[in-house]
Amino acid sequence: MRLRPVAPIVALTLLCAGIALQARTQGTLESAVNLYAAAAYDDALAMLDRLPAEGLDPAARVSADHYRMLCLLALGRTDEAERVVASLLAVHPTYRISDDDASPRVRKVFLDARRRALPGVVRQRYEQARKLYAERDYAGAATDFAVVRTLLADSDLTATDARLADLGQLAAGFEDLSRAAIAAAEARAIEARAAAESAEKAREVERAEAARAAAAPPVPAPPPEPVDGIYGAGDRGVVPPVAIRQELRRWPGPMPPPMAGTPLGEVRFVVDESGAVIDAAVVVSISGFYDMVVMESVKMWRYQPATKAGRPVKFRRVVALLSR
Repeated sequence: MRLRPVAPIVALTLLCAGIALQARTQGTLESAVNLYAAAAYDDALAMLDRLPAEGLDPAARVSADHYRMLCLLALGRTDEAERVVASLLAVHPTYRISDDDASPRVRKVFLDARRRALPGVVRQRYEQARKLYAERDYAGAATDFAVVRTLLADSDLTATDARLADLGQLAAGFEDLSRAAIAAAEARAIEARAAAESAEKAREVERAEAARAAAAPPVPAPPPEPVDGIYGAGDRGVVPPVAIRQELRRWPGPMPPPMAGTPLGEVRFVVDESGAVIDAAVVVSISGFYDMVVMESVKMWRYQPATKAGRPVKFRRVVALLSR
């Protein structure tokens, strides 16, 4: 009868015991991974549970949940492993495991749990995006609405709930509005900087003019006539037009109307001598389909015409549109 050598077995046993003993004294993710590699699944779970709830970076939190799921599956606690998958997807909804990360059985459990969890993850991320939008965090809202659209196109999303299909259209609409609000904020910041620079230049001109006036006051020249016969906000001696009717049509389509104060673009037009709108054009657009609604509304606007020396004149205006 041949005897199996016991020295390697004893050495391996001592090595595993040494790893387990060392890991018990260190509350680190690396220690938990070492315990998992040594098949000390209960000790690995205990170590993962001792990791701080706060202070882990996102990648470390994903790794912790990944090994927590693997330990639970190794111990036959499939229901708990599926709950870990759902928790992981709530934070990182696009997370997957590759063929090299786990056995076919583990991958199947993960995929089954992911398919069951995705509809809830989609709705949760959509509500989170709506909350950010309501709080005017348009950058965060646009990111989360984009995640919702990505998840709705995921091949693992096998649910046939019709409400999920509606979320795709709503998420796309709200993402467009969020990005329009971001662009409008950036445009306002650029305009504010330009206005500040222009004001500073104007003050420099005024100071120079004041210095010249102190030496020899110039004879004031009459304001020049506009080349195209159309006056604007910068022309002196002109009383701007006064709005009589300036309303937008109601918000179209199946989407809910945007919240009050949301930028909806800008239009430029000319108010003629009768107070009617001519030569209207959209200069800042948020959506092609809404531009048509804007143009139909602008054509119906009416004004008390601008005047110069009591005489009606044409006047060019630019109006920023806001939802009410």
